[in-house]
Amino acid sequence: MKPIEHRKIIHPSTEMSQGTVVMWAEMNELSMGNENCPVWDISKKPLEEFEVRVIVWDTEDLEMMDAEGTTDGFIRCFFESEN
Repeated sequence: MKPIEHRKIIHPSTEMSQGTVVMWAEMNELSMGNENCPVWDISKKPLEEFEVRVIVWDTEDLEMMDAEGTTDGFIRCFFESEN
């Protein structure tokens, strides 16, 4: 099992994370040569098609910010695949 690291991708213009890099670092002896180093398949997983529906029934402390007295709420969702 490799020690997996999760690093946030950030941009100076915002404090919000722009994504995450999931990685591990592996160091091998130079004397091993390229032919003795393991090769890892890092190709993308096949795309999965699915539908997500979100219903917001009520909010609290959401300020009305525009001229019509409404606001654009922001919802963040995270999904993990079992594959």
